[in-house]
Formats: sequence, C-alpha cells, structure tokens
Amino acid sequence: MNTSQLKTFAPKARNIIRDGVSRQLKYWGFDEKGNVECRPEKVEGGIVHREEIIDDPSVMKRWETLNHAVKH
Repeated sequence: MNTSQLKTFAPKARNIIRDGVSRQLKYWGFDEKGNVECRPEKVEGGIVHREEIIDDPSVMKRWETLNHAVKH
C-alpha cells in the first residue's frame, strides 16, 4: 500500500481543522489564549452576538459550555 499521499495529506488536514477551530473560537469571542473578548448578550427569545440576533435560546447555554471547556 502506498502511504506517501497520506503522509502529505495528514499534516494539511490537521492544519485545516486547527485553523477552522481557531476561527470559530475567535468568532464566539475567545482570543488565542482562551480569554473572553466578546460575550453574547441574552435578550428575550435568544441572544445578540457581534450585532447579530440569534433567535435560539439554547445558544447561550452552549456558549457557557464552550467557555467552561476553553477554561479547562
């Protein structure tokens, strides 16, 4: 079995995944060290985050879970 293509694919895939996770964490308000730069605000029926209204009330609980995971 030829594994040379896998040897070049694996590092590229890891970098793509790492960059995607970093972008999502930054979008949700975390800096590179895991500090909170921007926190979503609860409003009736959902949240406001980065001037965007998200009408899903479960998002705030999921953000709190993410915040807890980032801290640990």
